[in-house]
Amino acid sequence: MLKTQEEIRKLKLEASNIDKILANESYSKADIGKFEYFISRITNLAESLKDFKNSSTITRIRELQKDKADYHDNLPLIIANTKALLDSLDEYFKI
Repeated sequence: MLKTQEEIRKLKLEASNIDKILANESYSKADIGKFEYFISRITNLAESLKDFKNSSTITRIRELQKDKADYHDNLPLIIANTKALLDSLDEYFKI
């Protein structure tokens, strides 16, 4: 559990860097790779917790990721949902 809490702290610090990149509204392939890695780490962590209940947010993130035609337009929404999931994980471990 302590390792998971440390991972959440690292992800919260990384979230501010993601926000800076997202603010540019023009993303390189490297930026998209950073987004995807950030998203996958959070969703995988949430899915690995058996008693963590937030599958609707994970499902929404996955649906938005599948829409490749509007992917760039969806990125701010995907990141917002991912950060909300991260906040939920943080609250889950504070209990």
